[in-house]
Amino acid sequence: MKPGETVESAIWLDGHETSEDLRRFKADVIDAIDTACAESNVKRSPVVFVEKKPGDERVPAVPDHIQGLDVRLLVAEADIVGYVKPETSRAFVGDLDAKDLETLRGITKRAHQAHNPGKTLTNIQCDDVIETLGPDTALKTLGAEVH
Repeated sequence: MKPGETVESAIWLDGHETSEDLRRFKADVIDAIDTACAESNVKRSPVVFVEKKPGDERVPAVPDHIQGLDVRLLVAEADIVGYVKPETSRAFVGDLDAKDLETLRGITKRAHQAHNPGKTLTNIQCDDVIETLGPDTALKTLGAEVH
């Protein structure tokens, strides 16, 4: 993702959804968009939700399994408005070359998922872990990865 692009997510509704279903969907979509933005080091505009009807512009055909009198598409949109400035407090992570940083992030993500199945760290969260563990641990890990 980069500035100037729009991130979108949508779900078909058939009219049987409760207000809690809609609240939960909206919260999940905002979390997913925020995670994607964090991984791409970008910031977004507020998420806007719009309901569209079949036949409206940019609305695909209704899937066969979606039926009812109140079929509509709930679309979430947010514009990517800029890049997140790197934190200057990350002295160690900021000094790593791109290849080493990506290697450490990959190792950190795999280790985190091994202990927390189904939970993924963003690059920013990985950088926090790497910075916390410090240069000695990172250098040992990179050395082990080379061999």
